[in-house]
Amino acid sequence: MRLLGDAAARPATLKRFERAMRMVAEALAPETARNVLIGLNDFTRFCAHRGSRVLPATPKTVLAYVRHRATTLSAEVLGRRVAELGRLHRLANCADPTDHPSIALALKGAARQHRRPRRQAAPLTLELRDRIHARLGSGLIDLRDGALLDLSLDLLGRRSEIIGIDVDDIERLPDGSALVRFRRAKVVTADPETIGWISPATVASVDRWIAASGIVGGPLLRSLTRSGVSPNRLSREHVSRAFKRLAHVAGLDPERVSSHSPRVGMAQELTAGNFAPPLIMHAGGWRAPQLPARYAARLIASRGAVAQLHRLRADGAATRPMTEVALPASALEEPQE
Repeated sequence: MRLLGDAAARPATLKRFERAMRMVAEALAPETARNVLIGLNDFTRFCAHRGSRVLPATPKTVLAYVRHRATTLSAEVLGRRVAELGRLHRLANCADPTDHPSIALALKGAARQHRRPRRQAAPLTLELRDRIHARLGSGLIDLRDGALLDLSLDLLGRRSEIIGIDVDDIERLPDGSALVRFRRAKVVTADPETIGWISPATVASVDRWIAASGIVGGPLLRSLTRSGVSPNRLSREHVSRAFKRLAHVAGLDPERVSSHSPRVGMAQELTAGNFAPPLIMHAGGWRAPQLPARYAARLIASRGAVAQLHRLRADGAATRPMTEVALPASALEEPQE
């Protein structure tokens, strides 16, 4: 992974940054490392257009970048880009330009002044999956995209995770279900592989695709050509187009559906099923409960304490009184001005 360097910096300095970037790429999950590189390249283009030195950067340049990008990037993404830029400088034994107080203030200001609603892909739920399968045909593209949808739902997989699955990664179980070995794109653990479970219905969907395509090994989901099934693994772009097509089949707005829609849909299904947060986190490879909770925010709100209270009152049920707690006399006194 080669950095876009700056001619004004000394070659020895650029070599330190390139070594630092290699260290980051080796330590992070592939998808995370890719996002870091996207952010670094964006900062490089900004510096080139502005005529500023890229590496090592100055606080003034970073501050200008934050102000420039505050209206086009979410506060979360912008904050991550600044943090990664600072880490890169520290790894290269250079002064951290993001450590200046003005940078932190600019990020806070961007978060306050440019709040935008979080864009979330429309969920593809199990009910919508059944509707899609009822409308799909028996051609190769329908069988492949049906298997893609089912795997994405059961494994809560990102597109890079699903297309990385090989035929030999599926271990069938006696009850018709199966275990699947795959790699999480954004999670790095001591064990490089994750074991996921897929339902008998998903196994049947995968088997129909394998039988029709004639695949005996190697990549499970592949591109299709005029002459048949390609030996090449399905690309990320093909996955996005496949989900747009499936949305059209289901009568949904293709603009709101993406390869992330099954992940959102299954997170909502698990939340609606009252599964414990640790189980949901494990299923989707999340490290914190607030991450899957974002996908189910509307569902959680509609099932919260206030919503339950009003439904109880509407049903004529008596609300449960609070347990009486003895309060100290000081708690009942008026506060002094």
